[in-house]
Amino acid sequence: MRLDESYRYLNLKYAYQIASIASEIITSENIEDRFNQYLWFFDKDHKQYFSELVQLNEDKILKPNKESILYDFISELLVMILTKHEYWFLDDYYNWCHEEIELYILQHFIEPLEAYNPIINKYRKKLVDLSCLSHINRNQYEEKVKEAISEIINLFIEGKKAVIDETFYLLFNDKHFLFHFNELLSKFIMKSIKVKRVVVPSWLKKGIFFRDNGRCQECLRDLSGIVSITPVKGIHFDHIIALERGGSNDPTNFQLLCSNCNLKKSTKSKKSKILYQFYW
Repeated sequence: MRLDESYRYLNLKYAYQIASIASEIITSENIEDRFNQYLWFFDKDHKQYFSELVQLNEDKILKPNKESILYDFISELLVMILTKHEYWFLDDYYNWCHEEIELYILQHFIEPLEAYNPIINKYRKKLVDLSCLSHINRNQYEEKVKEAISEIINLFIEGKKAVIDETFYLLFNDKHFLFHFNELLSKFIMKSIKVKRVVVPSWLKKGIFFRDNGRCQECLRDLSGIVSITPVKGIHFDHIIALERGGSNDPTNFQLLCSNCNLKKSTKSKKSKILYQFYW
């Protein structure tokens, strides 16, 4: 039997780390300190970054796109995280013994990245060979170490789509993150883009209905009509952050509401209930 093509195999290894860092940044009460430790290497602050992110993705803000603006944020954050690890290492590694150097490379580059590109696994053996070189020629050893890190990062970046997809999968299910992400974007959208309502495409309706388990995200009423004895009074695909308040038509800014809850919400930007039903 052929498997449903909507199913994918997910490693969900490094993606957990990226999703956790993304969530810490976006939901932080002090985003400046959280995010600027990564942006510092790119000579910009968080306001400049998000302003540019909005401007460069105006088409995704105006019309739903499967390649959500969140994909761009994850992709850029991924590079920032690797750049930070590489920078602080190269700034100080010459004071380390070879065991510390090799452990750092293993923990920050090889172990988290090899799941997304099997070729990176060969650098485990390369570390062993470099360890022998450290006793013979320290200068040559340090140069080879820098080359190895650069090669590992390049190999990973070539195939980084897998980890971006996985991180998106995790964050798209995090209601708390989605609210704060879209609330943050709204501050920059309101300054430069006029967003109008659009017809929600069927692929997005199906995705939101699936993610929200066919339930109103406010009153938790079953909107599928399958497991509920109360009549379904209409399904609304609501903007988490209202368009009038700087919300977008990006997939991350939609949620499922019943007609009653949507009418009560009106143009307010109200957090959905951060509730998850346990398995037993």
